[in-house]
Amino acid sequence: MQFRSLLLRGLLPLLCLFALFVETAALTVTLIAERGMLLLTAALLLHSVASLICALLQIRFLPKVYTSEKRRILALLFAFDFIVPFLGMGIGWILLLWGFQKSQQIEIDKEVEDIDLQRLEEDFPVISRAFGEGSIPSLISSVHAPASKKIRALTLLTQMKSKASVTLIKRTLQDKNDEVRLVGFSMIDAMEKRINEKIHHLGNVAKVHPDPMQRARAHSELAFTYWEQLYQGLVDRQLEQFVIDNIRKHIEAAKALILNDPKLYKLEGRILLMQKAFTDAKEAFLKAMEYGIPESEIASFMAQIAFEERNYSRIAYWMEKVPEQSINYQLHALRAVWVRESA
Repeated sequence: MQFRSLLLRGLLPLLCLFALFVETAALTVTLIAERGMLLLTAALLLHSVASLICALLQIRFLPKVYTSEKRRILALLFAFDFIVPFLGMGIGWILLLWGFQKSQQIEIDKEVEDIDLQRLEEDFPVISRAFGEGSIPSLISSVHAPASKKIRALTLLTQMKSKASVTLIKRTLQDKNDEVRLVGFSMIDAMEKRINEKIHHLGNVAKVHPDPMQRARAHSELAFTYWEQLYQGLVDRQLEQFVIDNIRKHIEAAKALILNDPKLYKLEGRILLMQKAFTDAKEAFLKAMEYGIPESEIASFMAQIAFEERNYSRIAYWMEKVPEQSINYQLHALRAVWVRESA
């Protein structure tokens, strides 16, 4: 190994002279007066050989710290040697013997204070997740998920009374597995049956009960039952308007005797807001607040109405009234836009 190293060191001057000779020959061929394509090709070939030999010699002096990038640096040095005859070789040697050596001497002069890890742990704010990312939607939609896991997910969804959960259950009605489809269908059927039976019973009470106040309460409960059916997404699009009309009809029948129920006015406001009757919806919400409903319960609806009315100054006011525990990820982003926190 030592002999090989000594041999290479002895050959280095000879190889440098050979590269210089080849480069001179290439330049000489280029300067011939009657040069043709053959001579130009020969000159270019000689110049390429000289540049490659020079780059291989230069790479021998590369600092060890750059060994991992040896191939890229060899290509860089060859480019310097090839682009400009003679001068490029000189630039390559300067870059290698001075530039790469100089780069190792650069020091970053920056004082860093010692960090007290114990103090950092005490002062660092611990932020717990307010909202969890559920895997149920991806599990329900997955083609490869086992049927047993999908059925367990469906069982969990029945406990979550929301439009999103019903939508996910409905998605299983198109599942390839017969058992999953049957479970999803039975769950939707059970929900619809429960609500329809309740509507039928309350309808009879509202029609035939001798006590007017009991009939009014039945109308009120009917309005909320129809709303539950609509809100959970158990109503086909073709029947949505029919259900909305029933809700409004039962609200009006209940208000004839129940004069100060804020929940009725809140429900009326939500229906009117759904129908984009913003002025009437605002009156209903204000009436609900007049009868004792907290501002926090209608704040998000009033903020939406303020936006539709282009009353932007009121959006921040109502957004501030929205209780923190009811803010989801979508409402949180909206609140951050409209509410300017005090310093």
